Amino acid sequence: MQPPAPPPRIRPASRCGGFSRPEPATKRRPSPSFRSENDVDPALAFRLAAAGFVATAVVVAALGQRASAVSPPPPADAPAATLAAVDPHQDALRHCQRLGAAGAEDPECLAAWAQQRDRFLGRPAPTQAR
Repeated sequence: MQPPAPPPRIRPASRCGGFSRPEPATKRRPSPSFRSENDVDPALAFRLAAAGFVATAVVVAALGQRASAVSPPPPADAPAATLAAVDPHQDALRHCQRLGAAGAEDPECLAAWAQQRDRFLGRPAPTQAR
């Protein structure tokens, strides 16, 4: 048979005001990377954000397809007829465009381009000497 354990030793009071020295902490402090049970896993958060981005892209693409399917394209000859009615010099400019590089030598094209440039810049139309 073993002898009984000695009674616990009681520390004497310190000399400073009668308080004893604090006991060392028995619990370990959590590390800075410690996460509680309620924290979201970073990989899960990234997956959720990626899924949200993909879902948004799909919705935007579907709405874009719907908008293009709803409105029919304008007739091809309508803009040319409208421009010719508004701008009487449009036929001359189109003729010069069809000529390509040869239009740089054609006097009618040079005159049409000069007139168009003056109109664009807001200059008054030059008076022709007779």
